[in-house]
Order: sequence, then structure tokens, then C-alpha cells
Amino acid sequence: MLRASEETKQLSAMLGTELSTWPKVTTRPMFGLRGFYRGKKIFAALPVTRTIKNPNSFIFRIEPLPVKLLERARTEPRIDTENAVPSANGFPSC
Repeated sequence: MLRASEETKQLSAMLGTELSTWPKVTTRPMFGLRGFYRGKKIFAALPVTRTIKNPNSFIFRIEPLPVKLLERARTEPRIDTENAVPSANGFPSC
């Protein structure tokens, strides 16, 4: 895991503050990241001290991810969709 950039730490803190105001959202520390959950399902991991892939990365889970949105995301070089896999109902998930 890589060290988070200072800019990413600041953006992460601001986004985390917003996500914490959402109903039924809880957080847990996880390996230098802060995991955001709704119930028992994780939907985001924001850097606190560490990141995955590069010093400026965030992790979001969008399930099911609509096919058109996945196609659009794949054309954006700043978005890594390599973990997107089709779900049982035919919709991709990330």
C-alpha cells in the first residue's frame, strides 16, 4: 500500500465528513483507510494514511453499476474498473 498524498488526505477528510452525515452510515478503520458502511455492506474506502494503486486513489463500490455508466467509466483514464465483474443478474458490479 502506498502513502496517501496530502491533497488526497484533505479531499478524503472532506468527503468523509459528508458521508458521515448520511443516514445509517458507519465507519471503521481498515489498514490506513476508513471504510464506510451502510448496514453490513461497505460502499467506500477513503485514505487516511494509505492508498491502493496510487497516492491519489479512492475506492467506491457501485452495485449494480449500470452498463452505460461502466462503459463511460472505462473511457476515463482516471477510473480503474478492473475489479468490475458481472453479477448474477447480468449487471456489472464494482
